[in-house]
Amino acid sequence: RQTVSEAVVSTQSTGGDKSTEDRKEEEDLILKKFDIVNRRDYLLTQLDENKKREEEENRQINEMLRSKGMSSTLHAYNTDCFLTIEQLLEPEDSKREQKYFVPGEE
Repeated sequence: RQTVSEAVVSTQSTGGDKSTEDRKEEEDLILKKFDIVNRRDYLLTQLDENKKREEEENRQINEMLRSKGMSSTLHAYNTDCFLTIEQLLEPEDSKREQKYFVPGEE
Protein backbone atom coordinates (compact mmCIF):
# COMPACT_ATOMS: atom_id res chain seq x y z
CA ARG A 1 0.00 0.00 0.00
CA GLN A 2 1.20 3.46 -0.84
CA THR A 3 1.02 6.43 1.46
CA VAL A 4 -0.73 9.55 0.27
CA SER A 5 2.54 11.40 -0.33
CA GLU A 6 4.00 8.45 -2.29
CA ALA A 7 0.93 8.35 -4.51
CA VAL A 8 1.07 12.09 -5.15
CA VAL A 9 4.80 11.97 -5.96
CA SER A 10 4.33 9.02 -8.34
CA THR A 11 1.58 10.83 -10.25
CA GLN A 12 3.63 13.98 -10.47
CA SER A 13 6.60 12.12 -11.93
CA THR A 14 4.49 10.39 -14.61
CA GLY A 15 2.66 13.46 -15.82
CA GLY A 16 5.16 15.66 -17.63
CA ASP A 17 2.52 17.32 -19.81
CA LYS A 18 0.13 18.13 -16.99
CA SER A 19 -0.66 21.68 -16.00
CA THR A 20 -0.51 22.80 -12.40
CA GLU A 21 -4.30 22.76 -12.28
CA ASP A 22 -4.40 19.17 -13.58
CA ARG A 23 -1.86 18.07 -10.99
CA LYS A 24 -3.81 19.79 -8.20
CA GLU A 25 -7.04 18.12 -9.33
CA GLU A 26 -5.31 14.74 -9.51
CA GLU A 27 -3.83 15.25 -6.06
CA ASP A 28 -7.26 16.13 -4.65
CA LEU A 29 -8.75 12.99 -6.19
CA ILE A 30 -5.98 10.84 -4.72
CA LEU A 31 -6.56 12.36 -1.29
CA LYS A 32 -10.29 11.67 -1.56
CA LYS A 33 -9.57 8.08 -2.59
CA PHE A 34 -7.29 7.55 0.42
CA ASP A 35 -9.92 9.10 2.69
CA ILE A 36 -12.59 6.74 1.35
CA VAL A 37 -10.33 3.70 1.74
CA ASN A 38 -9.46 4.71 5.31
CA ARG A 39 -13.13 5.19 6.18
CA ARG A 40 -13.99 1.80 4.70
CA ASP A 41 -11.18 0.15 6.66
CA TYR A 42 -12.41 1.81 9.85
CA LEU A 43 -15.99 0.67 9.25
CA LEU A 44 -14.91 -2.90 8.51
CA THR A 45 -12.82 -2.93 11.67
CA GLN A 46 -15.79 -1.67 13.69
CA LEU A 47 -18.07 -4.30 12.14
CA ASP A 48 -15.56 -7.03 12.93
CA GLU A 49 -15.19 -5.85 16.54
CA ASN A 50 -18.98 -5.69 16.94
CA LYS A 51 -19.33 -9.19 15.53
CA LYS A 52 -16.70 -10.56 17.94
CA ARG A 53 -18.36 -8.77 20.87
CA GLU A 54 -21.79 -10.15 19.93
CA GLU A 55 -20.37 -13.67 19.54
CA GLU A 56 -18.80 -13.42 23.01
CA GLU A 57 -22.08 -12.12 24.48
CA ASN A 58 -23.97 -14.98 22.80
CA ARG A 59 -21.47 -17.49 24.17
CA GLN A 60 -21.90 -16.11 27.69
CA ILE A 61 -25.71 -16.15 27.40
CA ASN A 62 -25.65 -19.73 26.10
CA GLU A 63 -23.42 -20.80 29.00
CA MET A 64 -25.76 -19.13 31.48
CA LEU A 65 -28.83 -20.76 29.91
CA ARG A 66 -27.13 -24.19 29.90
CA SER A 67 -26.20 -23.79 33.56
CA LYS A 68 -29.89 -23.19 34.33
CA GLY A 69 -30.99 -26.17 32.23
CA MET A 70 -32.39 -24.08 29.38
CA SER A 71 -31.63 -24.04 25.67
CA SER A 72 -31.00 -20.98 23.52
CA THR A 73 -31.94 -22.86 20.34
CA LEU A 74 -35.64 -22.58 21.21
CA HIS A 75 -35.49 -18.81 20.81
CA ALA A 76 -32.68 -18.40 18.28
CA TYR A 77 -32.80 -16.31 15.12
CA ASN A 78 -32.39 -17.93 11.75
CA THR A 79 -29.21 -16.08 10.82
CA ASP A 80 -29.05 -17.73 7.38
CA CYS A 81 -31.40 -15.04 6.07
CA PHE A 82 -29.18 -12.13 7.18
CA LEU A 83 -26.70 -10.40 4.87
CA THR A 84 -23.00 -10.83 5.55
CA ILE A 85 -20.38 -8.10 5.24
CA GLU A 86 -19.10 -9.77 2.07
CA GLN A 87 -22.58 -9.70 0.52
CA LEU A 88 -22.97 -6.02 1.39
CA LEU A 89 -19.66 -5.20 -0.30
CA GLU A 90 -20.46 -7.08 -3.54
CA PRO A 91 -20.71 -4.99 -6.70
CA GLU A 92 -24.23 -3.81 -7.54
CA ASP A 93 -24.44 -6.13 -10.58
CA SER A 94 -24.06 -9.22 -8.39
CA LYS A 95 -26.70 -8.00 -5.93
CA ARG A 96 -29.38 -7.72 -8.60
CA GLU A 97 -29.04 -11.38 -9.47
CA GLN A 98 -29.67 -12.55 -5.90
CA LYS A 99 -32.84 -12.31 -3.84
CA TYR A 100 -32.28 -11.63 -0.16
CA PHE A 101 -34.82 -12.10 2.58
CA VAL A 102 -35.86 -8.81 4.09
CA PRO A 103 -37.97 -9.06 7.26
CA GLY A 104 -41.45 -7.68 6.64
CA GLU A 105 -41.29 -8.21 2.86
CA GLU A 106 -42.82 -11.27 1.32
